[in-house]
Amino acid sequence: MREDQTNWDEWIPYAVYVYNTTVYTTTAYTSFELVYGFRSEVPSALRETPSVQYNYENSLTDLRGRLQSAREVDRQKLKSSKEKSKEYYKGSEPFEFQTGQKVLLFDETVQRGRSKKLNPPSTLVHMKC
Repeated sequence: MREDQTNWDEWIPYAVYVYNTTVYTTTAYTSFELVYGFRSEVPSALRETPSVQYNYENSLTDLRGRLQSAREVDRQKLKSSKEKSKEYYKGSEPFEFQTGQKVLLFDETVQRGRSKKLNPPSTLVHMKC
């Protein structure tokens, strides 16, 4: 990415790919996996050449079964997560502000300079290939 971040739009496909292949902590699945039935792998990360193990009919049946199973597990985990959230927030009460009451306001747009959102994580280690 350029220093002035003027080419941010060129990075959108990569950001979408990362988002779609990130494992959700709630469901333990990626969006890609729930749509296609298998985890996406970057070709350079493959350790060995994949081999064909199924004919078309077996592959289709296996894929259908994996998708149904993954979606059912996903549905159950999301339901469980919603129930936990519901219990967690059950005791909380909405806070009411009084007219004229002073409050603290955080406004990110006031900061100037390079946006921190587009910086790589500080824990990321850059490796030269």
